[in-house]
Amino acid sequence: MASPRGNPHREADEVRAVETVRWIENWLNGWAQRVVISGTKSSWRPVQSCSMSLLMIWMMECTLSKFSDDTKVGAVADRPEGRAAIQRDLDRLEKWADGNLMKFNKGKCQVLHLGRNNPRHQYTLGAAQLESSLAEMDVGLLVDTRLNMSQQCAFVAKVANGILGCIRRSVASRSREGMLPFYSALVRLHLEYCVQFWTAPCKRDMEVLERVQRRATKMIKGLEHLSYEERLRELGLFSLEKTWLRGDRQVVPSDRTRGNGRKLKHRRFCLNIRKHFLTEGDQALAQVAHGDCGVSLLGDIQKLSGRGPGQPAL
Repeated sequence: MASPRGNPHREADEVRAVETVRWIENWLNGWAQRVVISGTKSSWRPVQSCSMSLLMIWMMECTLSKFSDDTKVGAVADRPEGRAAIQRDLDRLEKWADGNLMKFNKGKCQVLHLGRNNPRHQYTLGAAQLESSLAEMDVGLLVDTRLNMSQQCAFVAKVANGILGCIRRSVASRSREGMLPFYSALVRLHLEYCVQFWTAPCKRDMEVLERVQRRATKMIKGLEHLSYEERLRELGLFSLEKTWLRGDRQVVPSDRTRGNGRKLKHRRFCLNIRKHFLTEGDQALAQVAHGDCGVSLLGDIQKLSGRGPGQPAL
């Protein structure tokens, strides 16, 4: 028999819902926003949704990193407290999954231990013990425990060479007009995808990747007898090392403008893991270490690329 006073839990939920709606209305009342692109400003419009603000709050307070259907949990595990915190996060994830009837595929859940002298603590997800992994594919990048990106370079070279083989077998024309668009559209994008993160730190890895472009340029009819440098000059291309350096010099100042108080600086480090990060790259930092990151870089970038201000990239 139902109670004449109704469900007290439902009444409490309704009160909280009304209070939440009232808070959102008060927050949106009197607010306006506009868009500014390259100095051009749009007209002011009243704010009718707080979705972006709620998204920012969620991102700041979230302990997870998500991309598509992948979920990652990471923390410093050099002390017992850090390892216990990671295990608590895993327990919370398992509890949430059980409560929402969404089971994790525990066969694909693995632990990637980073850093020297890592204790390689064993973690569990529910009743299952998670296995350790030497390398994991994340957003198209192969990240290994050593963070030297050698496996990523080999993987990219294998994919790019496979595409070059398909082009060689499928395209009858070997002219510059026929081969260069195929290389730029199908092969070069693999060599430059997120390269600011996985730039080859070792010469042997750089040579593996450079060999891909060397093979592609040699496939063009009429350039087989020329050296690699001469082929690049004829095609208006640059070595991968110079291309990546130009990309670094464009990316490094993008989040460290003159209004930002946290300028990039050279720091001391003991391990090569940090040495080859984008923000620690000597060549990239040398271009922004002498002052503000702004107009002075544009001329250097154009000079390095060999193109004028209005000439597009290949």
